[in-house]
Amino acid sequence: MAVYAAIVSLIHTVNQALRYDPIELRNYASEYRVFLSHYMSDFPRDRKALERVFEAANKVDLLAKNSFLERQKVDLFWKSMSKFLYYYQPYDFKEFLCLLETFLKDPQLMNENDKKQVQTLAHEGEDLIDLLMSNMKIMSFPNARFRICLIEEELQQLRERTWQFECGAKCTNDFVAGDSLCSSSSSSTSHLENNLVGFDNYLIQIKEQLTGCQLGLSIISIVGMGGIGKTALSRVVYDDPSIEDHFYIHAWIAVSRGYDVRKMLLGILNSVSHCTDEMYEESNEQLAEQLYRSLKGRRYLIVLDDIWNIEAWDDVRRSFPDDNNGSRIIFTSRYTSIASDVYNRSLTLDMHLLNMDQSLKLLSLKVFGTESFPPELENVGKQIAGKCQGLPLAIIVVAGILVKINKTPDSWENVEKSLGSFQNVGNSEECLDVLALSYKYLPQHLKPCFLYIGAFPKDDEISVMKIIRLLVAEGFLREIEEKTWEEVVEDYLEDLISRSLLMATKRGYDGRVIKCSMHDLLRDLSIRESQREEFLHASVPLEEPYSVSRLVFYSDVDWNDYKDLPKPSICSFIAFGRVQQLNGFEMLRVLDISFQSFMRFPSEILCLKILRYLAIGLFNDLPPSFSELCRLQTLIRWCNGACLILPEETWKMKELRHVYFKKSSHFPVPGTRMTWYGERHWDLPKLQTLSYLSFGSCAREILTQVPNLKKLGLREEEGEYLRDEQLVCYLNNLKVLHCLEKLKCFFTKQRPLPSPDAFPPSLKQLSLRGCQRPWKEMSVLSALPNLEVVKLKDYAFKGSQWELIEEVFCQLKVMLIDIADLEQWEASSINFPKLQSLVLKYCSHLREIPIGFGEVYTLQSIELWECNSSTYDSVDRIREEQEDSGNDGFTVRIHRGHNDE
Repeated sequence: MAVYAAIVSLIHTVNQALRYDPIELRNYASEYRVFLSHYMSDFPRDRKALERVFEAANKVDLLAKNSFLERQKVDLFWKSMSKFLYYYQPYDFKEFLCLLETFLKDPQLMNENDKKQVQTLAHEGEDLIDLLMSNMKIMSFPNARFRICLIEEELQQLRERTWQFECGAKCTNDFVAGDSLCSSSSSSTSHLENNLVGFDNYLIQIKEQLTGCQLGLSIISIVGMGGIGKTALSRVVYDDPSIEDHFYIHAWIAVSRGYDVRKMLLGILNSVSHCTDEMYEESNEQLAEQLYRSLKGRRYLIVLDDIWNIEAWDDVRRSFPDDNNGSRIIFTSRYTSIASDVYNRSLTLDMHLLNMDQSLKLLSLKVFGTESFPPELENVGKQIAGKCQGLPLAIIVVAGILVKINKTPDSWENVEKSLGSFQNVGNSEECLDVLALSYKYLPQHLKPCFLYIGAFPKDDEISVMKIIRLLVAEGFLREIEEKTWEEVVEDYLEDLISRSLLMATKRGYDGRVIKCSMHDLLRDLSIRESQREEFLHASVPLEEPYSVSRLVFYSDVDWNDYKDLPKPSICSFIAFGRVQQLNGFEMLRVLDISFQSFMRFPSEILCLKILRYLAIGLFNDLPPSFSELCRLQTLIRWCNGACLILPEETWKMKELRHVYFKKSSHFPVPGTRMTWYGERHWDLPKLQTLSYLSFGSCAREILTQVPNLKKLGLREEEGEYLRDEQLVCYLNNLKVLHCLEKLKCFFTKQRPLPSPDAFPPSLKQLSLRGCQRPWKEMSVLSALPNLEVVKLKDYAFKGSQWELIEEVFCQLKVMLIDIADLEQWEASSINFPKLQSLVLKYCSHLREIPIGFGEVYTLQSIELWECNSSTYDSVDRIREEQEDSGNDGFTVRIHRGHNDE
């Protein structure tokens, strides 16, 4: 797999080299442009004449006869320029690219020695090509091109060698029959939630305990071996609407083996009251006290998932007050001894393995969506289920293999033979060996993705956008016609989810995955395979140096533990802790140090010429030399800080795709550049995401130079003194963003909105915060033809009454109103014909939701947070009307306030 990732990454880089504009390359030869301008002052400056200077030596001769150029100086110029062009012609790489493709298409597999050699050559080749594209120094081309030729020769020799099979061909051939991206059985995605076979009694007991009459704080312990379903069972209970309605506060925190008290406290506080920047500066004792005060007097449900030792509980238990109001705590653990040590324990559930009937039922549900097998597969299905020894995770993962291959006895028998069996179901290594079959059956393009996601911290809920940006930067993605890189990664993730190797923990209104997670046993498998294949090294100190190319750390980095680390060979460095220095890393493509802050931008990073992904906690400036990172695709600053002023040279960074600053930034108006076609502005043609930008940066000269922007965040800063008419003028420029789909606007005071035609027709999602407009101006939003999601936060609109008469939100599917003083709302189903989800937060003055929502037959859910009690009554009436109309899937979620208890 590691060799596959290396080859695909190299192909990706070679393709970029092939697409590199020769005219852009010539721009790097500044000394020659100066030479030309000096000696061609009297030469006619038309486009054809200038182009012909660079075409060929014979044309230079022709030009020389008709100009005032000295023949000797023309010869000197041409020799230098032709040398430059010769060593970086696009066609130099075409045969190389064809050779690389054969490594991926050949069905035979290389032996281990050949794999390592190909992997090393691919890494070196990619480094050389990346350096050439990022540092166009003419003297570097001959040596670099010569080395690339040698690499090509060595790869050709390996290609011609007789390769040996490493794995049985049956395994590969069985998969190919059912292989496709995000393909296959419809049941693989529609029944992902049917994981709780045999757990009905557990569910009943837990719900009765949670909502029972016992007033004192009580703790429900769920214990059992890894993979048995503790987390799945807890999650189903936690997400149950009736349970949500019963408790005022809900919080879920993953504890894990290497628990962090601070992370636990902040995680619960964030669910209770949302953490402020000041909270992150407080001590653990202060956080514990603040959590206690936040929970005091309120009925709460806290889930502490995956506790490994009693100390984790002891460190936080004093933060949970017992106010005799029916509060509950659920915790899961692999160890019954921990459960017995917990005070106030009212129920302990010791989960058992599934019996054969339950195992067969679960396997059938996951593969076919029914509780029975086709007759021809029943016997082999029993054999497969039996080898899983009743462990739900093993059954679900094996089912993920079966849905992707042919539904024939022969194919299933091959899986059964490859599966082996547990000799000891509690042995973690044997368990991983069974789960490893799912990895073995993965197509090559999914293996790097699976291993990469497994490197994230245990039990983390992972942002899909972060995964997308990292995988694009890593480069091991195959091009798919008419799809962007971001869309390719989304397909990969959906395929892994359909195989039960990933869990989609949050989806958007359109069904796209927003956050995902990986079961801890599958993560253990991922890390084991990563280190076996030298694909990635996770956290623990190296016992001996080896050819690792990616490093992931889960805590602060002490370089004394890594003295023998081969830094020059590292291409990716991701740290979930602090790291003080970055010397010695010369070939990094990915650098994520989101937990590290700097007063000034680190000079060491400016030396990383082929860097593609950069995430830093905080920096307060960007020097002009930052533009030398011309291969950079993603730039992130996570922490709050002063408004960042970007240098004008940023416009030279043609590969930028995503730029995110938590606070606002100021983009300069792009400068001009001389091209062979005349004077042009610099532009960023690949930029898709830009957040957050000051409103004053929305000049037309700026927005026209980011033509493919899809997501834009605007934030008003306190020092940005724009008059209302100036702000509207800037907002009117948004119309030039013809690809814009998502727009966020955060205001600090009452501000006007522009007319509807200021927003591009492509806009699908709009978030407004703090602009304090009267509700009648919602007519501006209703005029947007493709608007599907609208989020109104912090008094985006103000006033006690909102009456909709002729306004129709024709495409609106999701509406969120978060903090408003609205009292009376009048609307009908005509105004919201396609609405699917309505969320109201902290609208305590609203008397009722319009009864007309009961006739919006596309409506799937209403969610209320701390609203008026009469609002809850109106939701009950809407629910009755929806159910009477046959909308059985309609759900209501209510999060009551302290005063509602």
